[in-house]
Amino acid sequence: HFFYAAGDDMAKNIRGLLCSLIHQLLVGLGGLGEKVPVDEGRAISKPVDEWSDRQLREVLIWALRECDIPVVIFLDGIDEVDAGDGNAKLLDLIEIFCKTEGTKVCVSSRPGKPFKSRLLGKPTLNLEDVTRAKGVFLWAALTLKGLESGLCSGDSISQLEERLNLVEPGDVNALYVDTLKRLIDDGERHLKEAAILLNTVIAYLDLQHMAHTAEGPVPIVQLDLHLLTVALDKGLAAAMVNGDRKAEDVFVARREVLRVEIAQRCGGLLEVCSDDRNSVALIHDSAYEFL
Repeated sequence: HFFYAAGDDMAKNIRGLLCSLIHQLLVGLGGLGEKVPVDEGRAISKPVDEWSDRQLREVLIWALRECDIPVVIFLDGIDEVDAGDGNAKLLDLIEIFCKTEGTKVCVSSRPGKPFKSRLLGKPTLNLEDVTRAKGVFLWAALTLKGLESGLCSGDSISQLEERLNLVEPGDVNALYVDTLKRLIDDGERHLKEAAILLNTVIAYLDLQHMAHTAEGPVPIVQLDLHLLTVALDKGLAAAMVNGDRKAEDVFVARREVLRVEIAQRCGGLLEVCSDDRNSVALIHDSAYEFL
C-alpha cells in the first residue's frame, strides 16, 4: 500500500490503508474469507463508510493472525499520511503489525524526526546510498524551473549555460542559496511578494508541526490556493464573510493572479499541486528545513 498526499482521502488516511490490506488478504487468500467469524462476517456486507477505524483494525489483525503463510506488508510514503490521522497513530498501527506473529513490515518515507525516533534500532536503508542520487532529482527540478524563468526573462544561451553550470548536481543547499540570490536580483517588489508567499506557507507548516496534543495531532485545514488567496487579502476575506456579491468574482480573479505569482516569483520553491484542491506546498521537505 502507498500513501499519496495529493490523492483523495482514502489514498492518504489510515482508513484507506486498513481497507486496502483487508481486501488484498481476502482476495489473495481465498480460503481466508470462509474463516471469518459470524460477527465479522455480518460486518463484511456493510458499506465502508459504516465501519469504524477500530472495527477495520480488528478485522485486519484477525486476518493476519489467521493466515496460514507468513505475510509481508510493504508501506510506501508513510510520511504522506493525512495530518488528521498523524504520524504517531500510523506508527502505533505499524508497531501492532510488527508484533503480530508471522507478519513482517517494510516501510519507506522521507527522513523525519517522528520516523527516526520511533524506528530507531530497526534495520534501515538509505536510498541514496544505493543509487548515489541524493538530491539529484530535486536539483533537476529546481534547475529546470530556473532555466524556464531565464527563458521568460530573455536570457541568452550563454546566460542559461551559466545558470546550468553554477551549481553541481546534487548540491541542493547551494541551489537553494542560488535561488534566493536570484529572487533578490529580480528586484525589491518581486522579492517582497516572494517573501510574503514563502513566509505564509512556512508559518502554516510551523502551525501544523505544533498542532499536537497528548491525544494526538489536531486536524488543520489543508492549505490550498483558495485559502491562501483569502489569507493574503483581508479586505476580500471580510467582503466574502459579509456576503458581498462582487466578492466571488474578485476572489476568482485574485486566485488566478496568485497562481501566476507563485509560479513566477518564488523560484520554484513553492508550487501549486495538480490535485482537486490546488494544494500549495514547498517543493520538498528540505526547502522547509533550509528556509
